[in-house]
Amino acid sequence: MSLYKQIFLDAFNFTRCHKALWIFGFFAILFSGSVEADLYYNFLNSQKNNLYNLGQMASTGIFNKEVWFNLPQQIFSADSSIGFLIFTFFGLSLAALFILTLSVGSQVLIIEQSNLLLNNPKAPLAKFSDLVLANFKAMRVIIAKAAFVNVLFKFFLIISFLLIALPIFLSSGLPNIIADFSYLLLFVVLTPIIILGSLYSRYLVISLVTNKNSLKQASCDAWSLISKSWLLSIEISLALFVFNILSVFITLTIISGLALLLWFFALAAQSFSYQAYVLVIALSYFILFLVFLLCNALLSTFSISVWTNLYLKLTKSSKNKPLQGLVGNFSK
Repeated sequence: MSLYKQIFLDAFNFTRCHKALWIFGFFAILFSGSVEADLYYNFLNSQKNNLYNLGQMASTGIFNKEVWFNLPQQIFSADSSIGFLIFTFFGLSLAALFILTLSVGSQVLIIEQSNLLLNNPKAPLAKFSDLVLANFKAMRVIIAKAAFVNVLFKFFLIISFLLIALPIFLSSGLPNIIADFSYLLLFVVLTPIIILGSLYSRYLVISLVTNKNSLKQASCDAWSLISKSWLLSIEISLALFVFNILSVFITLTIISGLALLLWFFALAAQSFSYQAYVLVIALSYFILFLVFLLCNALLSTFSISVWTNLYLKLTKSSKNKPLQGLVGNFSK
């Protein structure tokens, strides 16, 4: 447990002391989330999940092959719409490329600064302008490699989720027990592969950033760490997932408390004028949205720092005595 405490405490101190990185933590949310959370919200949440949404969509007949075969003809039936479609396609492509570059660049920058400051806690943090200008220009090749790895893993994640949900599309005319058994079997088989793939992609990106390795060398490095420390990595992943759940609960509690307080302010402002009431309501939404963004940025920065810290400890211990987590020490 002391290893967990040291890793999480170092990441907490890093996040608390270096506020200039919080904005990058917000931009890096796209690739700093927990795959365990994705599994929960897509398959295990009984109230609302993407599996339920797919089932509802399938009941409407949208996945009928005739609908998809006739879709191109319906889209291009009007000549005037082709130019608009092309313009929309290029506009969305540029926007997606910009968001991808900004998100991956922020992730790379936090990993780089975590590596620097965890190895040398007394090193001063660069100014915000220097972080943006110097690091983004100097690390363009690494950002491109990290973007390739992240996008590849996202495709792997989407394909895995579609495979798990495959019984939904193939269950028409079959007994429910066959569809349920197929879904359960795919979920049990693919879930460990998804989690290990998530760990592998994280180590691969961190190796690219911290060691400036080639993609091939970083792949071998990440596989070596996974093969030697897969149990500890899964333990940290689950511990971080639990921490994320607690953080979300605390965030919702803070937002609820602020919302109640701001509501009383709005009622007090209503006694003066309706305009004052509307102004307080608008400011309340703005404040609550800022609190929500801030909490997510902190959580994203903290999560990236935890994985970077774990990677550094694993690479240092690989030459000496390997690190053991809670399960490893207990079984030993």
